[in-house]
Amino acid sequence: MAGRFTHILVPTDFNPASDAALAYAKELALMFDARLTLLHVVTDPVATGAWAPDVYVSASAEMGARFLRTTRERLEAALTPEERARFAVRIEVWIGVPAQIIEDIAREQKVDLIVMGTHGRRGLSHMFLGSVAERVVRHAPCPVLTTHAEILPDVKSEPAALPRWEWTGSVL
Repeated sequence: MAGRFTHILVPTDFNPASDAALAYAKELALMFDARLTLLHVVTDPVATGAWAPDVYVSASAEMGARFLRTTRERLEAALTPEERARFAVRIEVWIGVPAQIIEDIAREQKVDLIVMGTHGRRGLSHMFLGSVAERVVRHAPCPVLTTHAEILPDVKSEPAALPRWEWTGSVL
């Protein structure tokens, strides 16, 4: 990669930190004329291991299909039709372990940058819930930019006016 991003992956769990990540990703996509992939991973309850309830009752196929369709519509609604066209947006909805799916998508689609929100959990909350962002930072095949909900960029400003960036990873 010659210091230029052409494909940016934006994983989201529909929280304010993810909104901040999408705002950053749009600014970067404008700066670098990059395309965007929006991704939501539905956590697979069977894969949660010891923290899963003792009994798991799967949803009906119809209910699962409706959930995936609704999630896809929600991702599409995150951008205007003009933005979807400008950024050649690809929408991905998967079921699995979020960090692993994010890493796999980044690798398979040759993503140059992952922009994702982080909740900033600490202590017991972090220990029990873990951090998807932290796992992605450690194993991603590309640089990862993490954002917090408190620092939403002003999307009408010039790209140089972006608030503080938190780079994790390296750009070669």
